[in-house]
Amino acid sequence: MKKPPCPERPGSAAAPHYLRNLLTKASKSAQPWIATLVRTIFDQPDAEAVRAQFDRVVTTIEAKFPAAAEHLADAREDLLAFTGFPREIWRPEQQFVSEPLNPGR
Repeated sequence: MKKPPCPERPGSAAAPHYLRNLLTKASKSAQPWIATLVRTIFDQPDAEAVRAQFDRVVTTIEAKFPAAAEHLADAREDLLAFTGFPREIWRPEQQFVSEPLNPGR
């Protein structure tokens, strides 16, 4: 049975919440490190590189924070959905955001 789509995929208004939820699976001191690693997934030149970097990040995180790695691996399909579209139409908001979109509110 296929799981329902995650409402917190990149490009949705809930995308910032995915990173926050993921970071709760690691110690406070490791959260900036994990956030930096995750952002590298979305800073790749093409879909193949995005998928390869995703795998590297999961493997790296898994060594110290298996619960966080499992959480990230479970969200793979949803987080990488944007790679199914041509690179030319990828937008920054389709990528991972960790700050509020309206910080002045």
